[in-house]
Amino acid sequence: MEVNVMSSAPALPLEQQQHIILNVTWDGYVGIGEYLRDQPVRMTYDQGALEIMTLSLEHEKVKTLIGRMIETLTLELDIECQSGGSTTFARKRLNRGLEADECYWIQHEEEMRGKTAFKPGIDPPPDLALEVEISRGVLKRLGIYAALGVPEVWRYDGETFEVLVLGPDGQYQSSATSQALPMIPVAELARFLDLRQTLSEMQVVRRFRDWVRQQQAADWGAKKSRGRKKK
Repeated sequence: MEVNVMSSAPALPLEQQQHIILNVTWDGYVGIGEYLRDQPVRMTYDQGALEIMTLSLEHEKVKTLIGRMIETLTLELDIECQSGGSTTFARKRLNRGLEADECYWIQHEEEMRGKTAFKPGIDPPPDLALEVEISRGVLKRLGIYAALGVPEVWRYDGETFEVLVLGPDGQYQSSATSQALPMIPVAELARFLDLRQTLSEMQVVRRFRDWVRQQQAADWGAKKSRGRKKK
């Protein structure tokens, strides 16, 4: 495969280091992406700079656990949700691209239902993207998410969980609640993620499911009580 690379730093095999940085053209980025599309790596492209990162076991475990929690919540609350996994979102016009750790269409689920490919400029960006930063990259990915118009990013660095909502100024601001899933407070997500240190993945998911059901029951009980007072 021929790739149009302008210049590159000396690169070790991916299994020997966490990330490499290359200076490549847009065509080079696309070509390398095609070549590595079946490999367990994450690519970030920002106006000529391409970062390729290997993914640790911890990174994959955390992103899967958060994904399971989102799927559990939407299932229990009957919320339609279309997962996009690690779909590549790249815009030649912006000269930028990346893959989310996980992403979801929630408010725009119906628009993506049944589609097998994402069409930039036609399809809406995902309503929610996950960004697990157990291993920090060099390139700043939030600016790329903002340029792509992703309205909300959940970021977790192994200790701190943060919901970031895109503001009218094109910058992300920390929020106490999610815009895509406003019924769940950020503090609860962080609490359940902390349990992964002592419990199995499925034990954490089951406890989260039970918590969601308790919240549903409490909400139903409150509504029933308000209805009695009105009478």
